[in-house]
Amino acid sequence: MEEDRIIEELVSNFRNYGPRVVLGVGDDCAVLKENPSKDLIVSVDTSVEGVHFTFSLLRPEEIGHRALAGALSDIAAMGGEPLGILVNVETNEKNLERLKEIYKGFEALLKEYCVDLLGGNISRGSSLSITITVLGEVKKGDRLEEGWCQGWGPLCS
Repeated sequence: MEEDRIIEELVSNFRNYGPRVVLGVGDDCAVLKENPSKDLIVSVDTSVEGVHFTFSLLRPEEIGHRALAGALSDIAAMGGEPLGILVNVETNEKNLERLKEIYKGFEALLKEYCVDLLGGNISRGSSLSITITVLGEVKKGDRLEEGWCQGWGPLCS
């Protein structure tokens, strides 16, 4: 199956763009309107088959929901609000049909938090890996920083 056709099938239910989205899924890049009273915050989170989930324990829809919840929680930890996500999927042929169900697992959270699926990428790999980049914003000066660097030691000072 061609990459463009796979992507079209996966994102066909995610075209309700909010007022900040100028251009979403379907081009090389998403375009968002800037909000001068807020800071842009960005986070990325990866879920890997056999490390973070297995199909024997979770349904594909649950895997999608869990992957997105983890990514969105990073924005919440900074006191921000999510704007949109980019989803990068690496998969093999046997997981292509499961991808539709995994994307269905995104739907409830995207609707609940008014978050747009802005785009992403799909590539061939040996197992399934889902990487979600979340773009969010927080009012200038209001980001939560206490504990922000815990565990990173000198890397964060």
